[in-house]
Amino acid sequence: MNELVLYYNPEKSPKTKKLKRVLTGMGIDFKIITPELTSQQLGYLAGVEGFPRQPAVKEIPDIPEEIMILHQFTSQRIDELLKTMRAEEIGTIDLKAIITIHNCTWTLDQLYKELKEEHEYMKNARKPPRENA
Repeated sequence: MNELVLYYNPEKSPKTKKLKRVLTGMGIDFKIITPELTSQQLGYLAGVEGFPRQPAVKEIPDIPEEIMILHQFTSQRIDELLKTMRAEEIGTIDLKAIITIHNCTWTLDQLYKELKEEHEYMKNARKPPRENA
């Protein structure tokens, strides 16, 4: 199986085209996740055997931020991808994940909630301690 990037972006932005160009140039498969697919398991979205399409949900989850999910990447290729994205001035994607044995059954909505919580925790952990008045 080839390396794959699953990409969700609720906005129509030129970043998507730029990212696709970079990924294609690196030989990485690229799949845009639409809002209708956010209730599907990551394993299904990545084309992993044994993950069938789930029935459609009536209410589409609200995911207001972009997410990039990597599948079948080595750590070296992740570094290469991020370096290339910086060089091509694609901009940051705060919410990133790798599909693992632990999260492949999660929906994109579940992953989003987990990533958002982790991102907020890390953002607050980097703030310097407040000085006593």
